[in-house]
Amino acid sequence: MKDYKHGRNLYRSCLSKRKYKTREIAQEFADKYTAEYNRPQFVYWCKYCGGYHLTCSKKYIEKK
Repeated sequence: MKDYKHGRNLYRSCLSKRKYKTREIAQEFADKYTAEYNRPQFVYWCKYCGGYHLTCSKKYIEKK
């Protein structure tokens, strides 16, 4: 699926990833995958779908 307005970013940021409805649910899976694969997973809010996804890159982490 190609979205010409958002292009590759839409696929890489959203369509190729599992969507979680809440930050809490996403964080549970992030913790599980971090422990299981010994690689930190982080939760971020997706501007395309309004849900939450996981990433291993710290650059998507919101500053608190």
